[in-house]
Amino acid sequence: MSRLRPFYFEADVDGYPKEVAAGPKAKDGRMNIEIYQRDNGEKVKAFSIRSFTELDGKLKTIVCNHEGQTVVSFVTDY
Repeated sequence: MSRLRPFYFEADVDGYPKEVAAGPKAKDGRMNIEIYQRDNGEKVKAFSIRSFTELDGKLKTIVCNHEGQTVVSFVTDY
């Protein structure tokens, strides 16, 4: 893992020789991740993951389901 940024993800995906890893470059950067899967052959969004810095400087990550409802949130100090 490289220098930890405010948000960072790592993913191990079959068929890729290395894990996929990234994070925003800016201290107040944000990150949006969409996870899709098939439903009867159609691509549907399963989850959205949003990471951002709140106005008070706290770091927040939320996971939303396919209907856009927040399933869980996680808040930390920088």
